[in-house]
Amino acid sequence: MRLLDNWDHFIPPLQAYLLARNLPIPGWQAATQEVETFVHLVLKAFVELRLDAALDGQLQSVARETALYLLGIGVLQRYLDEEGVEDFLVSNGHAQIERHGRIEEIGPLASNEYFYQLARHVAELAGKPLKAVNPSVLVTLPGKHRFAAAIPPL
Repeated sequence: MRLLDNWDHFIPPLQAYLLARNLPIPGWQAATQEVETFVHLVLKAFVELRLDAALDGQLQSVARETALYLLGIGVLQRYLDEEGVEDFLVSNGHAQIERHGRIEEIGPLASNEYFYQLARHVAELAGKPLKAVNPSVLVTLPGKHRFAAAIPPL
């Protein structure tokens, strides 16, 4: 199983768990320690909600990816902190990054549906929902990174 191909299986019960316990999701500007604490809470939630049963030893990885999804730009988040990363390009689940002006292949990271939902999530965090009448968005992320997305019909 690729990480978060079944994101819709994890996110709703996890959000309900966090809400029921009044555990806020840290903002994009959260300190590293706050992020790590949140990752630990997500890991604990996976176990308590019994979402870990089908993960075949990937619990820690899936919990981290899920936490990062909730915090920002999901499976792409880890690249934001890398030196010289300027841009991402994702098409059909296949990712590339531009680093120091050169394109680097990352490979397949998740399904098209995952990236579609991720784009909608980031747009909503920025208060710019993606819809058929507004099928593209440009968002400035923390650290001055830009996030651009387009959904069908574009």
